[in-house]
Amino acid sequence: MLKSPKLLSKTNVYSRLLILVILMLVIAILATESTFLLGNELDGPNYGGFAFSIIYVIFISYFILLLNLLDYSKRIQNGFIVYAIIGFIGSFYFANPFLHVLSDEKKPLVYIFFHLCNFCCEIFFSAAVLRDIFSSEKTHSDHIWGAIVIYFLLVICFSEIYEIITLIQPGLLGKTYVIGYPNFVECVMFSLNSVAGVDTLFPDAHSLLRKLGNLENVFGNLFLVVILGRLLSRPIEKINAVVK
Repeated sequence: MLKSPKLLSKTNVYSRLLILVILMLVIAILATESTFLLGNELDGPNYGGFAFSIIYVIFISYFILLLNLLDYSKRIQNGFIVYAIIGFIGSFYFANPFLHVLSDEKKPLVYIFFHLCNFCCEIFFSAAVLRDIFSSEKTHSDHIWGAIVIYFLLVICFSEIYEIITLIQPGLLGKTYVIGYPNFVECVMFSLNSVAGVDTLFPDAHSLLRKLGNLENVFGNLFLVVILGRLLSRPIEKINAVVK
């Protein structure tokens, strides 16, 4: 159960957001090793992707607490509450790989809608955190946690783009994956690979995705340079305890 916003500092909220976003990425990594861990290709992505979606809804819930702490309007907060509810329903009903509610023809359109919404949510979150970081005259511990969250969120944000592209044109990752979580966790891995700037795990990926991956790597490096310059250019206040 989430605590009242008054009982949580920004550092507490940011640290929880960081834990959640790292957990999502770890789940995606494990899900792509389904054959090694579970002996088949689909169980891992289905279970892992489903868990990924539930944690994402929790992530949005903590983001709503952050918006409250940052004094955003109730209208904006209520909008994200509605989206969290829609995301919860979508995860359990439309995207649930064990219910098979949607036909194969409808899945791409529905999933594209949800990924577009997620992308907009992640952009808004990043803008809110950057606004908080750059508007202060001093560097606080919550700014450091927030910057790390944005960096990892960059991976998920680009994953949404890769997912949308591969839903429109399957097979661009070099292999056609099952629509839904199996395809999405592979997009997350492609995004992780791209931001890390290491030899690709997807040598047969289409040139469009590889070029976008290069762009992601540039954004990641640029973010590190800019955010480090900001955090180190102003006085750093004493770091608060992360967890009460």
